[in-house]
Amino acid sequence: MAVLNSVAAPRFVTDAKQMVLGAMAALLLIVLMATPGESRAAGESTEKFDAMTYYDLGRQHFQMDEWAQAIESYSKAIMVDARFAQAYYRRGEAYYFLAEKSNVPRLYDLAIADFNKCLKLDPRKSQARLYRAYCYQKVGDFEKANKELENRSHNGKTATSPTPNS
Repeated sequence: MAVLNSVAAPRFVTDAKQMVLGAMAALLLIVLMATPGESRAAGESTEKFDAMTYYDLGRQHFQMDEWAQAIESYSKAIMVDARFAQAYYRRGEAYYFLAEKSNVPRLYDLAIADFNKCLKLDPRKSQARLYRAYCYQKVGDFEKANKELENRSHNGKTATSPTPNS
């Protein structure tokens, strides 16, 4: 029997956590891709909660670093109100942080799509531009990332590193 030394055990635990997060992220992708996004008719709600209730639930999950659960709640808020720019922004943030923790690059693409939708609905949302720039960097599109950061600096904003619960 091999005995694990005290240095190897933490590395194993870290690798196991990343594998679990990666599996959760992959499962979330499958569920979200199978769920129709904005297919509900105006005014129709199949849920008993309103968009703000789901958004608030998403914020609670987000603050506890429960990215997948936050994404699910924000997605429900968006299904209830497809023009809820802040829900797209927050879901994009959750995708970003889940991608950081799980090493699933496809999540950055989903975050970019949410930041795009947020900015289409509310062009003044400069934080969405910042996160979109960081996502572009993560997927290797440095030209778009630099352009995004330049546009942000021309508008009087400075770039800062994204942090959860900001």
